[in-house]
Amino acid sequence: ATVDGSPYAITASNASGSGLTNYTIAYVDGAMTVDPAALTITADDQVKTYGESFTFAGTEVTTSGLLFSDSVDSVDLASLGAADTATVDGSPYAITASNASGSGLTNYTIAYVDGAMTVDPAALTITADDQVKTYGEAFTFAGTEVTTSGLLFEDSVDSVDLASLGAADTAGVDGSPYAITASNASGSGLTNYTIAYVDGAMTVDPAALTITADDQV
Repeated sequence: ATVDGSPYAITASNASGSGLTNYTIAYVDGAMTVDPAALTITADDQVKTYGESFTFAGTEVTTSGLLFSDSVDSVDLASLGAADTATVDGSPYAITASNASGSGLTNYTIAYVDGAMTVDPAALTITADDQVKTYGEAFTFAGTEVTTSGLLFEDSVDSVDLASLGAADTAGVDGSPYAITASNASGSGLTNYTIAYVDGAMTVDPAALTITADDQV
């Protein structure tokens, strides 16, 4: 019996008891009211990577309380975390559900429960640029001698800690090439990334040495 058909008539007939032949009986209908059942629709949790957009199909929900052949076919789902620009720091974002459509839903009082959209960091690779210097020279890093792969939108790497044993003026040719290590990148929006650092190489070229034989008499 559906809520839409409510109230239903309750009919009385065929009374039995004591002395009822002494009466002309009139039966008056009562009313059967069907209240809505409880239905909970919960938005399913989702995970995406920074830089990706998420499009809801409207079926990413879990229901509790549906009866018989009633169904939830689609739900309006929305989240600020679905945009490609949604940041890791703002995660998790609420996923809200509303406006369910389907079969037999007028028989329910619907409660919507938010889900959560988690934004995982994107991959960012920072590679120290290869360098060449001459034995006897010192090399000072500015912190910008890197190449990046994976930056999105307006995010930037402004500086990186760079170090190499080959940067010293005493670094010998025999030890060349020396690793250039990168670490501690700073910039804009870098909390949205999992950063992988790749070493560069510092090559030490030989210095010029002139040996002149002394004149003799």
